[in-house]
Amino acid sequence: MLLPVPVFPGDAGMAMVCQCHYRREETIMEHQNEGLSGLAAVCDQEIKNTHLGIPEVADCSSDTIPVGTESTAGTKKVQVPDLVSMWKYLLNKNYANRRLSFYSNLNYMLKSGELSRIVGFKVLNRVINKEAMKLVNVDLWKINRTSFYADIHVELTLQSEHGSRTWNGILNCLCSFEENKKFLCDILSMTDKAWQDDDKGRVRLNPFLVPYYTNSQMDQIAEQIWKEYGMKEALTDPTKRNAIELAKRMGLSIEYYNVYEHQGVKSILFFTDSELIVGEDRMERQKDGSNKHIKDAHGEKVMIRANTIVINTNKVRKPYSTFAVFHECIHYYLHYMFFRLQEMGSNDVRNVKTVEIEIDEDKEYSDPIYFMEKQADRGAYGLMLPATHTKSIIADNIRKATGYQNEGELFEIVGSRIAEDQCLADFRIRARMIQLGHIEAKGALNYVSRERIQPFAFNPDAWKENELSCLTKEEYLGLKKQYSDEYDALQAAITGWQEKITAVKENRSERSRWINQFRQFEGMQDLDRKAVVQLIRSIRIVGKNQIEITFNYDDEYEKAVAITAQLTERRAV
Repeated sequence: MLLPVPVFPGDAGMAMVCQCHYRREETIMEHQNEGLSGLAAVCDQEIKNTHLGIPEVADCSSDTIPVGTESTAGTKKVQVPDLVSMWKYLLNKNYANRRLSFYSNLNYMLKSGELSRIVGFKVLNRVINKEAMKLVNVDLWKINRTSFYADIHVELTLQSEHGSRTWNGILNCLCSFEENKKFLCDILSMTDKAWQDDDKGRVRLNPFLVPYYTNSQMDQIAEQIWKEYGMKEALTDPTKRNAIELAKRMGLSIEYYNVYEHQGVKSILFFTDSELIVGEDRMERQKDGSNKHIKDAHGEKVMIRANTIVINTNKVRKPYSTFAVFHECIHYYLHYMFFRLQEMGSNDVRNVKTVEIEIDEDKEYSDPIYFMEKQADRGAYGLMLPATHTKSIIADNIRKATGYQNEGELFEIVGSRIAEDQCLADFRIRARMIQLGHIEAKGALNYVSRERIQPFAFNPDAWKENELSCLTKEEYLGLKKQYSDEYDALQAAITGWQEKITAVKENRSERSRWINQFRQFEGMQDLDRKAVVQLIRSIRIVGKNQIEITFNYDDEYEKAVAITAQLTERRAV
């Protein structure tokens, strides 16, 4: 399911990590008909992330809540899911309550002498109880989709021949949430050595049983899924990447319903038979550009079978649900144990309770639902555009590209070709190119108000995530007008200078006119009236043998002489 990210003060309801589910049919007109913002069928938050500078490359290996909370009355608050951790599930009497079974196992080892052998000295305790055993914490390691190892760190207070001694060790437990069965947890052994993150084949789980995978590992998992379910040809042939067929091979069916009062939910994965309320509840764009809320007076209950993906057709039309199906396939493959731990019959986030916490800037806070959504998004892209093949075709198209002036134009050409060849929406290709390391693609395939804008060069060296901010539509339009006005002024100035240059070249300027006047008489032998009128401004008799003649353009002449002298000096230097 498309699950929520933390809700910041001022957001209405539960913010969603909204995904687009469209193939090549994702045209501007389709989105206008659906009453959606921007080119992509996404919520406002995703439009900001995709088109206005926030990086698309989310870190799948981190479950930390993203920065960006807003201050409220001097504090920073965020809504996070109120969930059950595996530690609480193991020990709390309201859940699995395995504490007594741990005591029972240790007492069995005590009586058999196994405990003494493990700790390295004779244990004289009569019984191991809560005074003798302290449960410290737990490390969780994935085995497969339904099973995991739990390394429970314990501190034992043991009596020996030399008095009381403290021993720290680990209970190695095999745990399982097999389908249609109760939770199982059996102690395999006890040791003083813990597994490490770099131990071969070990995948660490977070406290809520969500595996830690890097972005590249998620890409590898997506490719492994195609192989595992007998669709290896999909790795290199885009026409074989059939989301419905993949879901079928994974044991999932797909249903299409109008989910009532959906709160933005676009798809839901059901793990058990459950009820769903359906009914019309959608926004419909009118001819005047406004949105009209079409909603039934009440919804009706339908029964959804286990292992079913429901596409909410109030939000996503059936032909455009490919990405949603891929998204839910990743949830099914990776996150089944999380939902079993929470005792949820589906991944419908409307059933998840949330609590508001105050954020301390010096601390980090985790959100497993946000964590899973990042993985499901990355995995869905990995299924839609497998990394190995996509890297190859990007490189091939880069080699073939010509006629571009900057990196933005290069990736505009590359992205458009791939989108056309694979019948995918532009923004999907853009996002995937960035995910696969081509950060310069941020300058390509950008849309504002459903219109593609000019590609621009994007300097990755100048990019700093913490300096990015999102523009509102009003801010964008204001800046666009400001820059357009400045552009017009500069264009007018350029035109003026070009006219002056032309005038000089054609001897039409005031500066060159006086020279032309003098050049008319450059071969003159005798002074005549015409020459006197055009060349002489005045004649002044100073004395019997002295007169002063003031020529026309005398100032221009002096300036020309000065400039000539300066040029002569520069050439001499």
